[in-house]
Amino acid sequence: MRQQTIVVGIEPGVASMALLDWVAARAARIPLRVHLVAVTRFGIGGSSDVEAQTELAAAYLRSASGDIAVDTHIVTGTMPEALMEYDRAADLVALGIRRGDPLHNLLHGWMPVRAAARAVSPVVFVPTDGERPDGPVVVGIDLETSDAAVMIAAREAELSGEPLVVVHVGADRGALDRACEQARSIASGIEVRPEWVPQGDPVAVIQSVAADASLVVVGSHRRGPLSSALLGSVSVPSLWHLRAPVCVAAEREE
Repeated sequence: MRQQTIVVGIEPGVASMALLDWVAARAARIPLRVHLVAVTRFGIGGSSDVEAQTELAAAYLRSASGDIAVDTHIVTGTMPEALMEYDRAADLVALGIRRGDPLHNLLHGWMPVRAAARAVSPVVFVPTDGERPDGPVVVGIDLETSDAAVMIAAREAELSGEPLVVVHVGADRGALDRACEQARSIASGIEVRPEWVPQGDPVAVIQSVAADASLVVVGSHRRGPLSSALLGSVSVPSLWHLRAPVCVAAEREE
């Protein structure tokens, strides 16, 4: 199986054992090259503490079972800009996030919306409260942000061995059927379960269907300099309330 490269962002106040455990659990299923990226702020001391914390995190991952190689990088700057240098060669970016607390994440400089908008790779936000539910992979689709999300979700379902639930809120049942066929063509061995809701609030529907999910995948679109504020009606609210990690997959620009 091909080695996968993951960039893991670590910053005081947000990084947690839950994020490291998520990466370690992934290493048990697929060979990983992990780049741990930690940030020291401009003109602020404490770099030795950051280095020590990063080395402890690296040692923890190296002790995990599975095929895992870990590199550490200490960068002066801010998140998420510090990740961009490493993101371009990565399969995934993984960040910690406090559920239900967007203000905390904003004050600690993470700007999850900005991270998802700028990253070339899909970004997985792992809740830092320690929960790691088992269950299906859930992907929410709409008419603008489906292809990348379905591709990632199908591959994640295949990797985990869990079913894939494809959710669409809207009048066009055909969009759901097409997404299900796309998922089966990407990973022919997975179980695909369609979930069609003709009317409703997409965020509420995703939250209900994904109550026991192991991963939720949502799409995003980039629209120029304001793209960080235009990630779609589902992506941003999903980050703050779901128990499962949330993967934001951006559609490729033409």
